[in-house]
Amino acid sequence: MTQDNSSANDKPVSETVWKCPVIITDRLYIRPARYCDAEALTDILKDPDVSGKIAIFRQPYQHEDSINLCRLSEENADGSKGWFMSIFLRGIERQIGYILLPMDASGDAGFLMEPCSSSGEDCKFQPKSAEVGYWLGKDHWGQGYASEALKALLSTAFDTLPLDYIHASTATYNEPSKMVLSRHGFVQEPQVFMRQTVTGEDRPSNNFKITAEQWRKRNVPCAQRPAAYRQTAYAGVLRHEAT
Repeated sequence: MTQDNSSANDKPVSETVWKCPVIITDRLYIRPARYCDAEALTDILKDPDVSGKIAIFRQPYQHEDSINLCRLSEENADGSKGWFMSIFLRGIERQIGYILLPMDASGDAGFLMEPCSSSGEDCKFQPKSAEVGYWLGKDHWGQGYASEALKALLSTAFDTLPLDYIHASTATYNEPSKMVLSRHGFVQEPQVFMRQTVTGEDRPSNNFKITAEQWRKRNVPCAQRPAAYRQTAYAGVLRHEAT
């Protein structure tokens, strides 16, 4: 009789790293979105000054889109379609925003894509890239929360997922979002491209990109974390310390 000394930590990286973590920063609590977050999401996004800058949403904003965003998290338990997360101020039971990292895969429909099949067969791709998106309620603009959430997500993603790069797109007139992305090392591509909204409208957008190598050169401590951390980090709460 042989003794089985294996544990959950012995699983291959491809089987363990996808699940969405909980991230705690100096001021924020970021966790996987839930259906109960939909109403707060709608309160944030019904303001056209917020949702009007996000290409995936119709105008006027529809509560159905909030439900879809929460569904992505609830029905994506293995994390293979990406991370879909609600942002809270620490110690306050009030949602102030949302941040998401859908994995790139051929044939997907962007942020509002269909969930994985019940068999899981559609989830067995190994994405090498992902797209980050985020927004905050207007009351919380200009206080550094978007930057804090983005840095924490990028650090966690590049430490725990085998991604070659992460990209983002912004409306051409969304200067604050461009500044946040540039501050964290994203490089803007020179050409303007047309991003299609959920209503089929083409919107002029800018694309930004940062590679794992570029991120680690800017954030050396992240690259030096041990492989064991990268394999098992999703299993608990991650505390991201500001640097």
